[in-house]
Amino acid sequence: MRPIKFRGKCIKSGEWFYGSLAYFPDSQTAHIIPCGTCKGEDVICDFVEVDPYTVGQFTGCVSNDGQEIYEDDVVLLKDNRTGIVQFQKNLYEFLADFHHLDPEMGILGNIHDNPQYQR
Repeated sequence: MRPIKFRGKCIKSGEWFYGSLAYFPDSQTAHIIPCGTCKGEDVICDFVEVDPYTVGQFTGCVSNDGQEIYEDDVVLLKDNRTGIVQFQKNLYEFLADFHHLDPEMGILGNIHDNPQYQR
């Protein structure tokens, strides 16, 4: 079973955080609880408010250099085509062109840090 984790870009600092997701529909805010912030038996976790539009789930796959692949990542295929990873129809796929995620692919970045790749 793949780990269920998310990433999101902090509203205050612009830094990426990785961990569990907490979404509050009433205030429409999203928070990442970074991995490793719980203190032993004391369940005291840090909540980092992130831009909800930047939240993406880990696909369970890693790139050819060991980086975790998340939704909205821009990946480079073996044949030098690029694609944006999206979750649709219960499968991760590339925007407008279905392919299975392949460990031979490389990550070029993501659509949030690279506006030239935005949908």
